[in-house]
Amino acid sequence: MDRVKLTRQGEQELVSLRWFAAPPERLFAALTEPAFMLQWFSGPLGWRIADCEVDLSPGGLYRWV
Repeated sequence: MDRVKLTRQGEQELVSLRWFAAPPERLFAALTEPAFMLQWFSGPLGWRIADCEVDLSPGGLYRWV
């Protein structure tokens, strides 16, 4: 099975589905806790996130620097 599936929907929308060998609560933490996001979204080729803030309340926001 492919671990990544990209589907184009219309002219300005792209849906990305990814499968991981990890429990849902661990993936949720990786995408919502700043300490994990700093690791998760930093990567090769010089990509690096210096700061991250997450507000999961209704109307909240993500902030990446």
